[in-house]
Amino acid sequence: ERPRLASPALAPLLPDLAGNATAPHSPAAQHQALVQLWRASGVQTTVLDDLHFADTASIETLRLLMQDEALAGHAWVLATRPAEMSPAAQALREALTAERRLHPLALAPLDEASVAQLLDSLALKPPTPDWPQRLHRHTGGNPFFLLEALRHAGHEPGAQAGLGLTPTVQALLAQRLARLSPDALALARVAAVAGADFDPLLASAVLQRPVLA
Repeated sequence: ERPRLASPALAPLLPDLAGNATAPHSPAAQHQALVQLWRASGVQTTVLDDLHFADTASIETLRLLMQDEALAGHAWVLATRPAEMSPAAQALREALTAERRLHPLALAPLDEASVAQLLDSLALKPPTPDWPQRLHRHTGGNPFFLLEALRHAGHEPGAQAGLGLTPTVQALLAQRLARLSPDALALARVAAVAGADFDPLLASAVLQRPVLA
């Protein structure tokens, strides 16, 4: 049996659960219904991943919930890619920082030992002894890139062919590169070719211009 809405006011936000429910179009009514839903659930902490994908309306709804005194004891964990945050998400971060309610936690890349631990936790047997090192070198320790590389490797006939780029990673990199200026894009291309040997002096020699301001 499909769950029912706690309040008809939530019908515009959860149309799949609305059924024949009719709801007022008052934002205030929707907000109060969400607050009641949160309080009735007994949940003490809400974790929201990929906040950079949220639209402006969703960010505004979240902001109002976080500022409501009825949820003052509620904890919020927001995960996002800082470089890809929308203006609305950036404004929310700045507001929370100004209110001293934000405690940023920057996640560092995984080191080789952590990559090996991840493979072990996934019950994946390395096809070669240097597989964790190769994965770390290929992905830079980025967990998302690492999992995508593992997914790609699972569809390839051998380990050597497994270190490619999935369409998801290619699309993400294309989006990030599209936001760069021409000079920054040229520098990124040099870095991609140089890999671990990248150095500002090397980039300056290749581009025939200073790369450090």
